Amino acid sequence: MTITQPGLYDGMSNEDYHADPCVEPSISCSGAKLIVNECPLKFWYQNRRLNPDAPEPERKRHFDVGQAAHDKLLLADHFDSQYFRLPEGFNAAATKKWADAIAERDEAEANGKTALRHEDYQMVLSLVDAVKNHPFAAAAFENIIPERSGFYQDKEFGIWCRVRFDAWPQNGTIFADMKNAKSSKPADFKKQIADIGYYQQDAWYQDAYRALTGEEMRAFVFIVVEKEPPYCVTVIQLERPAVEWGRIENRRAKELFARCLDTGHWPAYAENVVGVNLPGWKEYQLEDIYGIGAKDIDANRPRAAE
Repeated sequence: MTITQPGLYDGMSNEDYHADPCVEPSISCSGAKLIVNECPLKFWYQNRRLNPDAPEPERKRHFDVGQAAHDKLLLADHFDSQYFRLPEGFNAAATKKWADAIAERDEAEANGKTALRHEDYQMVLSLVDAVKNHPFAAAAFENIIPERSGFYQDKEFGIWCRVRFDAWPQNGTIFADMKNAKSSKPADFKKQIADIGYYQQDAWYQDAYRALTGEEMRAFVFIVVEKEPPYCVTVIQLERPAVEWGRIENRRAKELFARCLDTGHWPAYAENVVGVNLPGWKEYQLEDIYGIGAKDIDANRPRAAE
C-alpha cells in the first residue's frame, strides 16, 4: 500500500506503518526526536527507506513487554495471532526437556510472532488490569479506534509526515497514550518526559491532529503504568510550556529533514571544529584539589608571541 493522499487510515499493520508507506520519504515523531536529539546521519542510517543497508532494529525484552501490554489492552482480539506464550519454567538451554516448546517457539517466531516468557505474560496481564482498574485511564481507552494512522504534508516545508495514534476516541475528546515506566510518580516521570522526548510526542500528535482534521485536539494525556507491583497508574497531562518546546524541536527536525532530502546530505553532530571544555563537576573537583580557580588558570595561560 502506497499513501498518495493525506488522510486517516485504519487497519494498517505496525510493520507497514514503520516501513514508511508514503509516496515520498516521510518523518514520524520518533524520527524527529532522533534528528534533533542525535543527528540527521543517524536518522538516515537507521531508515530502510533511505538506506537499504540499514541494520535490523535491536529487540529488547522490556520493549516486547511494553508493546505486548499495549496490544493486549487495545488489540485484544488480535493478541494471540501476534504473540506466543512460553510455558512456565521454560529454559531454552534444556533442549531435551523443552524440545517441543522450543520447536513451537521457533515456528511461531518464523511466522512473525513475538515469544513471551511466562512471567512476562503475567506482567502484561497485571499492567492491563492496572489500567482497567483506574477509572480515568479505563475511560480513556473505551470506545476508541485503535492504532489509527495519519499521513499529511507539512504546509511550511512540504514534507510528508506520519503519526500513529494509540487510541482515537470516537467521541473526539481525550486522546491517550500508554507508557510503561519504572516510576509513575509525576516528579520522577518528568525526567523521562525530557530524556525520551515525550514533550515532542505530545506536540507532534496535537499538530498532526490539527493538520488532519482542521480542528484542535481537546486533550492529550499519558497513561503511565509502573513496571512492578503494585503497578501504580498515573494520568499525566503536559503543561503548555512543555508542549510548546516540543513544537519548537519538531519544527527544527522538519526543517533539517526537508533540507537533507533536498541536498542528499545527512550531517553528523557538527561539520566544523567544536571547542569542548571539561564538565563543570570535573572543573570544581580540580579547583578543590589544586586550590585554584578558572580565573587563575586564565591569568597564567601562556600568551601568544607579539
